[in-house]
This record gives sequence, C-alpha cells and structure tokens, in this order.
Amino acid sequence: MTLIMSNEWKSRQLDFVLAYPQANVEGDIYMRMPHGFKLNDDIDCKSHVLKLIKNIYGLKEAGRVWNQHLDKGLMELGYRKSKIDPCLYYQKGLIMIIYTDNCIMASKESDLLEAAVMKLSEKFKIMDEGEIDEYLGVKVHCNNDGSFELSQPLLIEQILTALGFKCRVFEDNTGAKTIAAVPKFRPRTKHINIKYWHFIEHVEKGMIDIQSVKSKDQPADIFTKPLPESEFIRLRDIILSIQPNHSPSTFQGNVKEKASPKTGNIDSKIGCAQRGKRAALHNAIGVKSGEANVISSDQVRSS
Repeated sequence: MTLIMSNEWKSRQLDFVLAYPQANVEGDIYMRMPHGFKLNDDIDCKSHVLKLIKNIYGLKEAGRVWNQHLDKGLMELGYRKSKIDPCLYYQKGLIMIIYTDNCIMASKESDLLEAAVMKLSEKFKIMDEGEIDEYLGVKVHCNNDGSFELSQPLLIEQILTALGFKCRVFEDNTGAKTIAAVPKFRPRTKHINIKYWHFIEHVEKGMIDIQSVKSKDQPADIFTKPLPESEFIRLRDIILSIQPNHSPSTFQGNVKEKASPKTGNIDSKIGCAQRGKRAALHNAIGVKSGEANVISSDQVRSS
C-alpha cells in the first residue's frame, strides 16, 4: 500500500463475495441436515444427508481449495504470480495484492485498471469497494498535500485492553467533566463535532479515567490559555522539571524519574487478550442455490 500511495497510482479495493463457495468441493463430502432444516414434506431429514457441491466454510481444506480455484482463474486471465510473495500477482501495467478474499488492484492508468476489474468480475463474484480507505484493519487517510497516513485503531485498542491500560485525564473544567460523565445534547453542545464524542465511549468502557485537578495545577494551560509571564514561567518550569533557583539557560535536564500523570497508568500485570473464534460454518447450506444436493443415507452407504 505504501508503494501505491507514494507513487500516486490508481487503486481499487475488491472483495470476493462468499469466496470459498465460489470453488467446487474437492472429492465426495457428505454432511447431516442442519438442525431445523426442512426442504419439503416428501424428504425425511433424519434419513437423508447432503452431498456438497460447493466448497463451504468450515471444511479443513476449504482455504486451500479456494486458493487453487483463485490461482487458476487469475492465470487464465493472464496474471503471473510473484516468486517472492505468493500473495502478489501481476501483468503488464497492473499489480494485484490478495489476502484470502480481500484484494487490492493498482495501476498507473485508470482505463487499464477499469478494464481489469471488469474482466475479474466476469470470472469471479466480486464487490468493488472503490479506492483504498481501509485494508486488513489498516486505515488509509490521504491528506490534501499528497501525503498519507496509515493507522491501526483496532489493533491499538486490543493492545491497550490486553495490557490493562487505563488513561488518566486531568480536567479542571467542570463543564467538560459533566459532558463526559453525562453524555447528552444541550443547546450549547449540539455544535460539537461528532468525532469528539468518541472520547465518551472510552470513558463508558472504563479505558479513560477523568480526574479533577485545580486550575493552578493544570500544566496544560500553558498551551491553551493566554497567561501572565509569571504564570507561564511557573507552568513551563513544572513541565520541564526545573527547580525554582535554576536558570533555564543552564538547565541540563533535571527530569524526574516518576512519569507524568498525563502519560497514563499501565497495570504491571499483563493479561492475555481473549480472542474470539470464527464460526466453523460461515454460511448456511443453500440447497436451492446449488451448493448441495439432498440424497438418501442409503445411497451414501451403497457408494
């Protein structure tokens, strides 16, 4: 993505819709009827099973079968696979990056890119999600000056949760503390940009702890308020940890070992984040859509 963005190439983000069932199943595989499933009154679900036609989520070989199906299809479209990175395919003027069912295509020429997306949609069921804005949890933000930013907010949140991190925010404004503690719209708060309300979500989750502090002990005022010279110097010295009898010109770096409360409080006990498991069967069996055939259990035994 860095290469694409830094060279200002045209890009498209694609998603293979229900990727695994786009491939045919490998060999003969049978499964019991899902609980509560009824086809019609003539078929007894207890005496019949399903013979799979399509490759479904949950099969141990499902990922490999999909990858082989995808690789074969791309080769037929004229793509070649990189010998260094098996997730990278290319042809003249085009590159394609694939991770399971997520895809990024890029080219210097927009017409060439459009034609490639069209041909790919004729071969596979895909969803065109437009230019890159997020890929595999990495958010992409393009700035007006041509630069771009990459961020991983979800990963950061998971790490903070795993470490038991709880940020402490020191606030001397009663109104700000009230808005954070009791999040409701008022005549004077309805104009606040909605993105700033994200802060309240972290307060509700317990990730941010708001603590009161007297105005005279709020070093952040040096950045937000016009102050008298004496007050400015006092707060500056607090931030730089300068002793009152020391001159700033001779300051060598008398930094306290204790971290500033604004840096946050990390619990020394590091816990493991529990990760949810993906469901073994991602989608229901669509008999009428041709992903499975209903056959008698006796037929399976005889075969």
